[in-house]
Amino acid sequence: MRDVNFKLTIDILKKNKIDYWVCHGTLLGIIRDRKLLAWDNDIDIGVLENNFNKKKIIPMFLEEGFEKKKKFFADDGLVTFVREGGKEVDLNFYNFLTDGNNSSKNTLYVNWYVTRNYLMKLIFALSQAGTFTGKYKKVINLFGYLKYFFDKFLKILIKKKLFYKRAGYQHPYYFVKELKTVIFEGVSINIPCKEHEYLSCIYGKDWKIPKRKFDWEKDSPATKVYKN
Repeated sequence: MRDVNFKLTIDILKKNKIDYWVCHGTLLGIIRDRKLLAWDNDIDIGVLENNFNKKKIIPMFLEEGFEKKKKFFADDGLVTFVREGGKEVDLNFYNFLTDGNNSSKNTLYVNWYVTRNYLMKLIFALSQAGTFTGKYKKVINLFGYLKYFFDKFLKILIKKKLFYKRAGYQHPYYFVKELKTVIFEGVSINIPCKEHEYLSCIYGKDWKIPKRKFDWEKDSPATKVYKN
């Protein structure tokens, strides 16, 4: 089934002449399964931040009926848009990896903020108790009367930089230095020229074998944890 937000996203990027590539799980589904992964709830798009400031992209999506998902950190390399009727859209802003004061043109990285450990994940879930929709929601929602306390506690942990850690994918620039155009569900899209090498880097040599419970933090060869 065609996802309307996928097509609209590509249209927005083309209209504004933004260089992009379809990446991560979205590319995996297109190349391996010839469709978007049913269990993947977002559209993954890669953009080189050096070529385009992410602040300029936000109004482009808002004008087309998307809403920007709230984030805690301004320097997060991920901007997420939501719009009724389709999947969420993740714009991943990649940068060249720096070594001290020197910038390398060989490696790209994206910086995300992720929950530091299982205890923090539990605190986050309890901060949404009563309306939580994730795993173990029946148990978590029993603690709705504690929502206010855990919400305040969560904000303290975030302020003290104890809740999140910085992590993300890191891969050779040459994977996406040159892009090629393919047709997917009637839409012309940009993907890495070396898409098989790219997918092997992100998902491992067995990327052609479906793995619904793939954990990018533990299972991806490309995952790196950065110093805060």
